[in-house]
Amino acid sequence: MLIVQKHLGQGLCNRLIMAAYGLYCGRRTCHDVLIPSVPEARNGFASATATGLISYSHTTAPSWIQWSLATPLRVLYWARKLESICKRIPALRACRVKVEANPFFQTGSNELMKQLTCCPFVLLDGWVGSFEMTPEDAALIQSIFRPSTTVLNEVGATVTAARKETDILVGVHIRWGDYKTFKDGIYFHPAEDYALLMRHIAGLFPGKRVSFLIVTNGQPAREAFAGLSVTFGPGSVLGDLYSLAQCDYIVGPPSTYSIWAAFYGEKRLWKFANKHDRPRIEDFTKVASF
Repeated sequence: MLIVQKHLGQGLCNRLIMAAYGLYCGRRTCHDVLIPSVPEARNGFASATATGLISYSHTTAPSWIQWSLATPLRVLYWARKLESICKRIPALRACRVKVEANPFFQTGSNELMKQLTCCPFVLLDGWVGSFEMTPEDAALIQSIFRPSTTVLNEVGATVTAARKETDILVGVHIRWGDYKTFKDGIYFHPAEDYALLMRHIAGLFPGKRVSFLIVTNGQPAREAFAGLSVTFGPGSVLGDLYSLAQCDYIVGPPSTYSIWAAFYGEKRLWKFANKHDRPRIEDFTKVASF
């Protein structure tokens, strides 16, 4: 059994990508996978249990141990004790694998896969590098993290409104909040810079009606986008995320949030790193790896 550990202090999509890597490993090592690190799952994902636990079994039916351990594992995780227990008990320490802790345990390496295979019980921790997904990997991850009916209804209403009288819908992720100080604010762009970028993108599609769906953790003034066809996301973390995934193109600063949306929706993404950068259509690319 492989349990994905990622602290709740991490952003949602950081935890989703680590969970995706757990599923990627589970497929290759015949481990059942438990993901207790996404509490948003309780009401947000169709595959989650009533307690918010997400699981995957490589067999046709989940193993009995998966369900018998689910509740105590959930309690331990919320108490943030799993990691400390694995550090203190020698028998478990050997089964705790931190992906970034050892150069031999690079993401997807044979050494890492051997370590995972030889342990019947593994706590997978750390931060993944880039790992290439097969179409089967992507389909599994997308099915596990399919939004719940509640979220899909919220997304559907938002995207339907945004697509009225338009030919192309571009999702814009404006990340403020922590990005004001992250890396000295290098990716923190004011609303005016986004508006200039959006006008440039509209010009990439001559003869087409281009609209924009903005999702943000800030409160940009609508007046900054005067002259543009703009709809704002529903405002919830998952509603915004999966609305973004339904757009035809996605732009945003380097962030796992927009990366996950592009991956899930199989849409093309351009990362808005420098305020002076401007994309060509061919600069928008699909996410084939994390």
